[in-house]
Amino acid sequence: MFHSIIFFNEAIPFLDKQLNEFIENIKNVTDEEKKAMLDNANKFIVVAKMYQKMGVDSYAMVQNISTISKLRVLKPINKYDPILKIRVSDEIMTILDNKLIELFTK
Repeated sequence: MFHSIIFFNEAIPFLDKQLNEFIENIKNVTDEEKKAMLDNANKFIVVAKMYQKMGVDSYAMVQNISTISKLRVLKPINKYDPILKIRVSDEIMTILDNKLIELFTK
């Protein structure tokens, strides 16, 4: 369903846009389709509420970056969760790279 990369600060507006498109599409459908769409809407709302709680700001303490267990990596909670598509920009990655080099090399 989601094919593009989403930056973390774009997750809430992206979900809002998806919800508005969903609402437009529900107007001319059968009762069975409405039931399925309502189920999808509930799944979507769960994701939207989760991301609203997180906020849009993220911080990195580069000196504390370490490896983590695969078990701590977040998995999508349902098909509407954009977690696998959220990425930081190249600019942020360059800043992190430079700081890691500064901290851990001579």
